[in-house]
Amino acid sequence: MPAPQPNAEQCDEAASSSGESVASDGRENTSDSVTTNNSKEDATAAFNSYYKHQAISDDASALFAKLLPIAVRVNRSSPCAALCTAALTMRPAPVAGTYFVDAASELLAAFQEVGALARQELVSCVPPALLAAQPGDVVADLCAAPGMKALQLLDAVGSDGLVVASEVDRKRLAVLVRRGRRSTAKGAFLALCADARRFPGMRRRTGWKQKYDKVLCDVPCSGDGTGRKKRSVVRTWDVRHGLGLHALQLAILNRGLELLGYGGRLVYSTCSLNPIECEAVVSAALARHAGLVRLVAAPAWARDLSTPGLASWSVPGAAYGATREVFARFEDVSNPKKARVAATMFPPADGAPLALARRFLPSEKCDSGGFFVAIFERSAERRPPAAPRAPVPLPPEAPPAPPDKEGDWRCACGTNNFARRGRCFSCKKRRPRVVTGTSSRPPPLLARFGGDASILDAFCDAYGLSAATGFPVESAFLLKRPKRSLLVISSAALADLAISETWAAAADVGCALCEVSEEDASRWPLFDEGLDVLARCATRRRVALGPDRLLALLNGGVLSDFGGDGSYVVTSSLAVGAATGRVALGASVADGVASLSSSARLCEAVRCVVGAFL
Repeated sequence: MPAPQPNAEQCDEAASSSGESVASDGRENTSDSVTTNNSKEDATAAFNSYYKHQAISDDASALFAKLLPIAVRVNRSSPCAALCTAALTMRPAPVAGTYFVDAASELLAAFQEVGALARQELVSCVPPALLAAQPGDVVADLCAAPGMKALQLLDAVGSDGLVVASEVDRKRLAVLVRRGRRSTAKGAFLALCADARRFPGMRRRTGWKQKYDKVLCDVPCSGDGTGRKKRSVVRTWDVRHGLGLHALQLAILNRGLELLGYGGRLVYSTCSLNPIECEAVVSAALARHAGLVRLVAAPAWARDLSTPGLASWSVPGAAYGATREVFARFEDVSNPKKARVAATMFPPADGAPLALARRFLPSEKCDSGGFFVAIFERSAERRPPAAPRAPVPLPPEAPPAPPDKEGDWRCACGTNNFARRGRCFSCKKRRPRVVTGTSSRPPPLLARFGGDASILDAFCDAYGLSAATGFPVESAFLLKRPKRSLLVISSAALADLAISETWAAAADVGCALCEVSEEDASRWPLFDEGLDVLARCATRRRVALGPDRLLALLNGGVLSDFGGDGSYVVTSSLAVGAATGRVALGASVADGVASLSSSARLCEAVRCVVGAFL
């Protein structure tokens, strides 16, 4: 993968911070700025020339001349969803559940922090919408950071499904985890620190491999479709960015197709317009998985906003910016390594199926950035079973003597094998596993309470929780971490995964309610992500305040509504016209003095939301 290039804003900022360049004779040196301007003009000219040659746009840079509008997606399952639509001035957007807003505001950011909406570019909402995840589906989101698409998938699968989101970069993973905590379906969320090319295969507790109903591959790309959001993209464009990412994108897509279950659906997407990153990757994956997967047509609303995929294209060389050299066939490339060209980049003999893919260009209908999507479906029919291998007849003579060297092993067919061999040299059977003593398999990550439910009983008794109040007792588990244990709510699909507590890749699992300690259960600290569950189901240690009294508490006021020391859930009902909603915060009382225990970000967001309705 090519190293990330500094954008124009960073270059300009560096130049201004160092002062004007002055020559030795005291005169201003303008050669650096002239060179920079020339390079920007060359990059823009190459950008326009390339996409005109590919018959995508006659003037590609003009597509990104307008500023990008602000688009949001409303989370209908949030208790503040109705308040959000009533308090903000929004216009419906072409994708279901999305809206345009005129300007950003503190109230908009506050609604995003409490999980009522997500600020998300319009075309960014398209891949999860085309994936068409249903309640209860098991979904894999490869390259999930920063997490907006994962939130959209969580809203679709609900608390009965499962979304496994992976991200290899730990800083971006932290952003993904933080945003995932805003969802009301957090119990169906599993965040992994993993490379999407080697997305970990998992098994269920029954032993079966975990396959996915839906898979989203929103792969890393050159991002040349984001020119309306990041103006420097066009000015610093280089065809080598797309050439260097092609192999990575293809590896991720191939892994996603391997994870797909029979009859499942996969959506491949990029925020690039380059056919090397789009149609070429799709074509290579179709060739590798021929007979197992196929492309399917997008729904009518997506076809109205986009153009068909290309059936043929040219492949540029690494020196395209200077020479405008392109290739029609791989055989025409004299030095593929120098040109950074691979055989999988070229169009197939029959590119007609690629017209089912869709390319979104900025237009009046699609007032957003550039994007590319392709919808794969795996066949619902299983492969015919392989023909059984002919049995290896036993030798007529007497079996050989037992192995005489320590570590060697003897197969059931009578063949002696060296210790390093995992299969028999003759019959190819696997080496039998020798089980000594008790199994050393680590305990599961999510521990069922079983007969010893003292922890769960103590928590339910402290907050008045039961199945009659709507609390999902059967979905409560103990999550053991190296330094602490958490009481979490998990969907059935997540709890059924055979994950051990020593698996370091699991960064965030389920919806955490509280941290378990040896103190009284009423003093266990509460987590923000579980407050919505307690606000709905708790009959004790839940304090309902009016908006004015909650605002007073947020501003440091002293209230006497709490019965004693410990942790509490503080709720407040809000209304504007016929729209109603609810906000919730965590509080802690010590020596009769109440203080809010929720994060400063959530407290500030709730203060802004409550203040808007007073």
